Amino acid sequence: MSYILFHSAGTAGDYITCLLTKTGKYYSRCDYEDIDEAGKCHPKAIKPEVHQHFPDPNVQHRRWGARDWNDFDEVKLKSLTDKIWILNSMRYRQIGQLRNNGCTWPIIRIRYSHKLNHWISKALLKKLYRKGFWMNEPRDAMESILKDKGVWNLFYFKKHLNDPIGCPLLTEHHQEHVWTQYPCDIEIDLEKILIKDFSQMQELIDLDLLDQKLIDIWTNAQDQKFVTRPRMPQEVEAILGYNEHLDPSDTVCELDDFDNLLIQHHYPDAPKFKNTKDLFTYF
Repeated sequence: MSYILFHSAGTAGDYITCLLTKTGKYYSRCDYEDIDEAGKCHPKAIKPEVHQHFPDPNVQHRRWGARDWNDFDEVKLKSLTDKIWILNSMRYRQIGQLRNNGCTWPIIRIRYSHKLNHWISKALLKKLYRKGFWMNEPRDAMESILKDKGVWNLFYFKKHLNDPIGCPLLTEHHQEHVWTQYPCDIEIDLEKILIKDFSQMQELIDLDLLDQKLIDIWTNAQDQKFVTRPRMPQEVEAILGYNEHLDPSDTVCELDDFDNLLIQHHYPDAPKFKNTKDLFTYF
């Protein structure tokens, strides 16, 4: 049995794939580098044997997760390994392509609630939307300068808040209607992954085989507001979001520049806050 793993950008798809492949039971189009300080699980270049049969449309920027799958060939894919294939997909159109070309593999889907929108937006901005990621040239000289200084993602987030359609972030997220046509077989709740609850993956793997050190490194590198759910004023929690599988706690968490930009977008007179405890001095 092999699987399709669908995950929107910024929803820990590489992390889940890495956990599965490190057990030695699963095979993917690539291996993974160590998790970086931003909590990003970086895919290495596509394996040569995979690229030979199923080319990455842009090897430099590693866009295999968005490739056209009209060339799906189960025999060729399974000839590459005797392990379980985990086939990553990041575009809804790919699901239709795979099904229309004879792929009957069960679909694993990483899902999440709207309460994680800000966490995912920050994951995109911190881990992906950075200097060196874009294939296209900056739109203007200022963007190029900001990329060189490493603050372009903050600049883009501010533009996004003022013009979410012109400067989009979650472009293909929350399209629930797709899954009425192509039902999922296994759903992985991202909120549970953030609190190290992998019970929903137990039919995929013996959970004792998961790399606990890797899990700790990844979890500790995430925004801790979604790992511990610190107490926040209701007005702010409604804006920043929270992990609905957790009860509010007395943990105090840092507020970063993205958090402050979002708060000040809704409350222009609000000061800059250092942590969640400071919020109660204003709200």
